[in-house]
Amino acid sequence: MELENNQIVVKKSNKVNLPKGISKDFFDVLNETLEAYDETIKGLVDR
Repeated sequence: MELENNQIVVKKSNKVNLPKGISKDFFDVLNETLEAYDETIKGLVDR
């Protein structure tokens, strides 16, 4: 996640080693959630 021109930009990155205590499917669940709410998140830009 980065802040560019006063906007939050979320970009995919290479898989990384997860810190201890983070489940292996964390990024899979996060990706599914972001895909499910993609239009809603994009709609927040206009607010």
